[in-house]
Amino acid sequence: MGLRMVLVSVAVLLAAAGCSGAEPEPTACPVPSAPGGTTPTPFPLPTVPQENGAVCNGGTLTPSQAFELLSDAAAPMTVIDTRSESEYEAGHIAGALHLSSSSSSFDDQLDELPRDGTYLVYCRSGGVSARVVEQMLDMGFEHVCHIGTGFNGWQSGGFPVEKGAA
Repeated sequence: MGLRMVLVSVAVLLAAAGCSGAEPEPTACPVPSAPGGTTPTPFPLPTVPQENGAVCNGGTLTPSQAFELLSDAAAPMTVIDTRSESEYEAGHIAGALHLSSSSSSFDDQLDELPRDGTYLVYCRSGGVSARVVEQMLDMGFEHVCHIGTGFNGWQSGGFPVEKGAA
């Protein structure tokens, strides 16, 4: 009985010690929650392609890197979903601009975007968005990157998804 009582006491003390931390104060602009309760690392990310302080210079990001980049208010960027309208409506990254690469006006829509912006592009699985990044770089955009596993990787990683039309 003595050993059991000691183990119970230690368990209670450990539980109490783990719950004693103060809760952080809420912010006016909440950051979306990462899957599994993980906390995004502070910016800049060492594995995100960077040059002279700029991000997204034609590189490929993992869903985790993209999430961390999108969570950083100091790194504003435009997210572009290149999938079909029905795919977009079924689920997309919150705030994504829908520019379907299969649309006859796709090139014109890209041409209307400011060249000095920063863009994160994604498609279903990464192949189309890689080609769109190359196209945008050829058009004079400097700060463009894509999610290598596309929306499928984003969604399977448990990252936030928004549904509905643009």
